[in-house]
Amino acid sequence: MIAPLYRARCSVSSSPIGLPPIPETELQMAVSYRAAYGAIAALALALAAAPAFAQGLTGEALTKAQANFKAADKAGTGKLDAAAFKAFIDLNAAAKIGRAPQIASNKAYDRAFSTVDANKDGVVTWDEYLKAQAR
Repeated sequence: MIAPLYRARCSVSSSPIGLPPIPETELQMAVSYRAAYGAIAALALALAAAPAFAQGLTGEALTKAQANFKAADKAGTGKLDAAAFKAFIDLNAAAKIGRAPQIASNKAYDRAFSTVDANKDGVVTWDEYLKAQAR
């Protein structure tokens, strides 16, 4: 007796894929949950898919950082030693690129250098810098 009264108060929607009909109130709730979880999943995917861009290294900032890297690389080897890396960070800090402003203001050049120098060979390459920005 309860089911007929419940169905009488709720309009019933049929499923497009052949599932049993769901009362409209439950359908609305399911759609709301699905939309919320979908939005959360999309946000998580977007953040995971482009971690380098989370630091703002897109377009003009990325181009400027690459120009700064080349400017700091006085020897033209494609590698920066600790002194050249400091100059690179200072150039990026002036342009407010990535984490450089925080590194420069905290005078954390040595720590940043050791973090970015992934293979610990005493120099930082452009690829190492990009990978560090993605972390």
